[in-house]
Amino acid sequence: MFRTDNRRTLNLLDRELTPEGTAAKVALAPLALPAGVAAFATDLAVVHPIATIDDAWDDTEALLWRSRDESALRRALVTPFAAVATPFVFAGDWIGRWLLPIAAEDK
Repeated sequence: MFRTDNRRTLNLLDRELTPEGTAAKVALAPLALPAGVAAFATDLAVVHPIATIDDAWDDTEALLWRSRDESALRRALVTPFAAVATPFVFAGDWIGRWLLPIAAEDK
């Protein structure tokens, strides 16, 4: 949650609901603070983990399933190990992308 592009809900609130004047900001502070904390918690627990699933799968697929000029025999021998390792690699990558400020892959 260190990178601003990982806080989608909080960024939406800042962009759409921030008042222009200082007096309005002070007047809305009792409402804005709980809304901001709720948006941050939603980003941390729901939005960001869901948004990192596709990048974690792309990393897993690139590491275990994309052929790198392998022979058919080597690919056949590696496939069972790749199938066993897939959930562990995916889970590790997903948790790492969720908890650490890792940039998303550009498509």
